[in-house]
Amino acid sequence: MFGLEAYEKWDRIRPLENFISVHISNRLKNYKRDNYFRLGLEESSEQRQRANETKRNLMSPAPISDHSIFFEEILDNQDEVDFLLQALPPLIRNDFLRMANGVALPKGRRQAVIDKVKEILHEDG
Repeated sequence: MFGLEAYEKWDRIRPLENFISVHISNRLKNYKRDNYFRLGLEESSEQRQRANETKRNLMSPAPISDHSIFFEEILDNQDEVDFLLQALPPLIRNDFLRMANGVALPKGRRQAVIDKVKEILHEDG
């Protein structure tokens, strides 16, 4: 199951067996790290339980940001998309198209696209 979840990220040039083994190994390490309970603390069991619960909450997914909602609203309007494709610089345009197709981008590049889109729509919209 773990290997199938990441199949889309597989680089076809590299062997599938290596990809799956590394991916599963990393997933198991993450599972161990995320579910590790600290033992031997001189705190009460309630304090230890709260500390472990806090640690688990840090690993849960964050809620959808207002930026992604803003981006989805833009994609619903084809006229705005066409206008943005004309107005965006080439590097930002490529990242915009990746985001529109659901490709994950690093946080900094994703934020740069959102900032530039807001700037263009505010100036011209």
